[in-house]
Amino acid sequence: MLNHHAHLTPLSEIKATIEFQLSLTKDQISLNYSIDQSLGSKFIKNFSSNNLTLSNSMTSTPRRDYLLLKNCFEFFIKAKDSPSYLEFNFSPKGEWNVFHFSSYRKNKEIYKALELSFFEHKVQNNKIHYNYKLNGSTFQNFEHYHSTAIIYDGKKPNYFHELGHISLKPDFHLFPKDM
Repeated sequence: MLNHHAHLTPLSEIKATIEFQLSLTKDQISLNYSIDQSLGSKFIKNFSSNNLTLSNSMTSTPRRDYLLLKNCFEFFIKAKDSPSYLEFNFSPKGEWNVFHFSSYRKNKEIYKALELSFFEHKVQNNKIHYNYKLNGSTFQNFEHYHSTAIIYDGKKPNYFHELGHISLKPDFHLFPKDM
């Protein structure tokens, strides 16, 4: 079992972070994102307006493509001793998808071995929390993982990252060994 906690920091002048927590077992991935009110009411409003309600949980939400064109949380995990990796995408509404790549941005296909088993979003302690749980098989031996978020301010995306990217428009498909 792996437990990981990180703060996603912005690549722009926004003065805020997003908390990220990961729990990974042989058959379940649990991802939690917490958005502090320091993001400002505009961002909280943007996230809230994309939600069903501010306190809701579900056990079935649809897979969707192109979630990164709106507010989106992303998670990447790479197999040990292999160029293949998974990309997870989640919307604040609970829409989601997982893609498998055979190597850097190559042969993208929907990864069907995982299913979203739980989605919840709630306001607690001046934060909006988004919790996602997926059941199924995943990498047993993984080497690298990291999380990101894309929050739109109107039409402009603001990127939040866990890794130290040096570009203003990072390539989150890169892992530390590839940089």
